[in-house]
Amino acid sequence: MSSRLRIAVIALGCAAAVGAGAVAASTTMSRVKLRGAEVTGDSRFQTMLNDDPSALLGPTRAVYLPGYGMVFSAEIDLAPRFTPNPFRPSFSKEEIARIRELKQHRLVTVRDGMRNLMVTWAANIDIPANENVALSVTIPYSKVEDSEGLPRQIVMSADRATLRSGNAGAINSAFRVQEYF
Repeated sequence: MSSRLRIAVIALGCAAAVGAGAVAASTTMSRVKLRGAEVTGDSRFQTMLNDDPSALLGPTRAVYLPGYGMVFSAEIDLAPRFTPNPFRPSFSKEEIARIRELKQHRLVTVRDGMRNLMVTWAANIDIPANENVALSVTIPYSKVEDSEGLPRQIVMSADRATLRSGNAGAINSAFRVQEYF
């Protein structure tokens, strides 16, 4: 299944969960439990990029899709201090290169943090073992920066049973990662 088709299937599943399937979802996953998982995500993302607490651009969101699992989403600015604004003069080529280098370095931290967060969620959420945990992180870029080759979205998913297994090799190979540029 292509990655675009997979995202379309997830989106349709979200619509179904909100529509006719909402009753079934509410009996297995309460909004309170979802909120707890979202707060965990917010905390981890803020810790992940602790030198820039404004990096998280809104709260983490979670939805439970019966038969698929938990889907989380967040938006993170990898360098919020360097966003162009009316009070900041234009950036030099050297500054643009430094911002790109900073973002490349932070992408490594974000990818590792996403994996660790998904393992935490898998251990703490009560969904069937054969279902999945998925996380999508969207990364904005300004028009002035060099974002060539840097992902605008990273989507990771893995089955909950493997994430809970404690087997580091199995966990590392269980992650399905798609990056959109």
